[in-house]
Amino acid sequence: MLLLPLLALAAAWSHGQVLLKQSQVSTTKRQTKTAWIECKAEGISDFRSAYIHWYRHIPPKAPERILYIGSAQPAYDDSSYRNKFGSSKKDTDVCTLTVRDVDSSDEGLTHTGNMLLLPVLLASSLWSRGDTQAVPVQSPALRRQVKGSSVSMECQMRTNNVVHWYKQLPGEPPKRILYMSGQSPVFDDSSDEIRFEVWKPSSDPLYVLRIKYLTLSDSGTYYCAYWFTKGRKRLPGRRARYYYKVFGSGTKLIVSDKESSPPVNSEILQKKHKDQTIYVCLIEKFYPEVIQVTWADEQGEIKEDVVKGDPWQRSGEDDYSVSSWLTVKEENKGKKYECKYQHEAISGSVVTQDSSKPPPQENCTTYPGNGTVFNRDHLTHRTAYLVYIVLLLKSSMYYLIVLFFIYRMWAPTKHQGKKA
Repeated sequence: MLLLPLLALAAAWSHGQVLLKQSQVSTTKRQTKTAWIECKAEGISDFRSAYIHWYRHIPPKAPERILYIGSAQPAYDDSSYRNKFGSSKKDTDVCTLTVRDVDSSDEGLTHTGNMLLLPVLLASSLWSRGDTQAVPVQSPALRRQVKGSSVSMECQMRTNNVVHWYKQLPGEPPKRILYMSGQSPVFDDSSDEIRFEVWKPSSDPLYVLRIKYLTLSDSGTYYCAYWFTKGRKRLPGRRARYYYKVFGSGTKLIVSDKESSPPVNSEILQKKHKDQTIYVCLIEKFYPEVIQVTWADEQGEIKEDVVKGDPWQRSGEDDYSVSSWLTVKEENKGKKYECKYQHEAISGSVVTQDSSKPPPQENCTTYPGNGTVFNRDHLTHRTAYLVYIVLLLKSSMYYLIVLFFIYRMWAPTKHQGKKA
């Protein structure tokens, strides 16, 4: 079964009073089947001649154009898309995108068992034809700020240009905040002038957006973009320039009312399995959830036989925890391995125990940095032994109580027999 949630982008990017609407919030198709997504245009007098462009957005990448269609056959940005995608117009206001032979190559985010999850954001727009240009590079890719503070993000372009800044919320179309021509920003909403600033600090094509007095509603993904213009083509009754809007890589902003906090505990759990040793690096109770975990030995970073889990939260808690696994072969069991983590609040590391040495008498050994290496087998056996002792004592107590009640019942009967 193929689950294909298509986040409908009702293109609020408008040309005058033009509005493009996509009614399908999601569509589910089995593998090898075909999916259709419709876009209804409003306010276009000559719909058959108008250029409709289809874009795909797979976070955290920039929106990517698939094709555009005018009065003739669709034109593709990549020739490999011809067998996969198609487009056509019907009636006087509907444009359809066809996705053929849906399979795992359309993956957007994650696999879940035998079900394939494909979040894909499709945008239709009246931006006219253009050629692929350099994508603006935005930094940082992710920022988390506390409510009430300020944040800045950069957009590095190849050449100086008129730069547009957009904000996008999940499941919604990007909404333009402003554009900057020269040194004077022009805002789509005048109320944004109080908190949003944009400037170009030097002659280099570097543009900076700053947001002051952050609120929780400022969370979202911010894109810088520019119009690429090339060539001219004569259309019936007019001359048109080719336009193509190129989006940046994006900066995701998360605004929280809680300040960042470092991990409370970091430890390595050790488990032997056949001819391998598995180390689990557990890092607990940190905030926010963004953290980088790596493994290293004497030669440097280890990239093979490493699995990193996703951060998780315990029920009712705001803090996060994460774990990473390292599998070591038998011939390398005597080496020392280090689990390193980088968090915005702190950076630290935990070192493994030398497994070639006999296990310590205690069930755990504490290392600097609040790290602990556990011998899981020893801990399990000791726990089982303690549970056995408790159950034995509990049974003995029940036995004594039963004997006491039997004695109380037997004593009066014996006393009455003696009187008789």
